[in-house]
Amino acid sequence: MTVADDFLIAAYDLQLPVRPELISLFDKYFQELKFWNRRVNLTRIHGEREVYINHFLDSLIPERFIPQKATVLDIGSGAGFPGIPIKIVRPDLEVTLVDSVFKKVAFQRHLIRILGLDHIQAVHQRAGTAGEGLGVFTVCISRAFGSLLELFAAALPVLDRGGQIIALKGPRWIAELEEARGEIEKRGIVMKAHESVILPHTRVHRTVLVFSLRT
Repeated sequence: MTVADDFLIAAYDLQLPVRPELISLFDKYFQELKFWNRRVNLTRIHGEREVYINHFLDSLIPERFIPQKATVLDIGSGAGFPGIPIKIVRPDLEVTLVDSVFKKVAFQRHLIRILGLDHIQAVHQRAGTAGEGLGVFTVCISRAFGSLLELFAAALPVLDRGGQIIALKGPRWIAELEEARGEIEKRGIVMKAHESVILPHTRVHRTVLVFSLRT
C-alpha cells in the first residue's frame, strides 16, 4: 500500500473531503516541499509518510468547521499549513496566507503557482499585524502561530462580525485555555466547539478549538 493510499484511507476514516483526483496536487506539494527544504528551513519533518500525515492530514482536520465560501486568514502559515491543504480540498474558499518570514512566503507563492490554485494569496507581514490592511475575514485559523492569547490578539481586529477563530493545538490546549481565560471573558469570546483526534500511524494528539464572539 502506498503513502497516498494510506492518506486516502485515513482521510475517509476522519470524514475529510480528500478525493483521489486531488492526490496529484498533494504529491506536487510534497515534491516541492522536499526540494525547497534542502535550502530553506521550512519544516523538520522530511519523510513522505510523515508529511502526508503530520502536515497534510493534520491541516485538514478543521475543514468541517469552515463555512462555504468563507474568507479565510491563515496566521503564521509557514510552509502553507493549514491554508494550502484546506484550499486544495475546498476551492470555494478565498484564502490569505500570512507569515513574517519572507522565504516561507516565497515558497507559498511558488507553490500556489505550481498547483494552479485560484483565489489564494501569500502575504509577507509580521505576526503582530497579521491581516491588517487586508480587509476582514469570516475565519481566522492558525496551526503553529503561538499561544491562544497571541492568536486572539492577531485575529480579533480582522475578524468579521459573526466570524470564527480556529486554533489547532497540541496537548497543552487546556493550559493555554486557562491562560487565556481573562481575555476570553473580557472580549466575550465563546468556544463553539472542540474536537480531539490522534493522527493515524502516530501518537500525535491534535485538538481543534473553534471560537466566536458573543452576539
